[in-house]
Amino acid sequence: MSQPTLTRTDQVQKVLREGGRIEATGEGSLVRLIDRTGKEVPAWQAAMKTAQKRAQASS
Repeated sequence: MSQPTLTRTDQVQKVLREGGRIEATGEGSLVRLIDRTGKEVPAWQAAMKTAQKRAQASS
């Protein structure tokens, strides 16, 4: 069963708070969301990039 795609920044932030991370894919400016177990979580690029900026701003 596939995971639903995360479309909102708050959904991505929840994964990050639970130990996930955002990492570069190596394909231009694309990033991917990885949960705490190491599995990729489908998410919109815009949601991930906004969550990443907010995390950087708060640290």
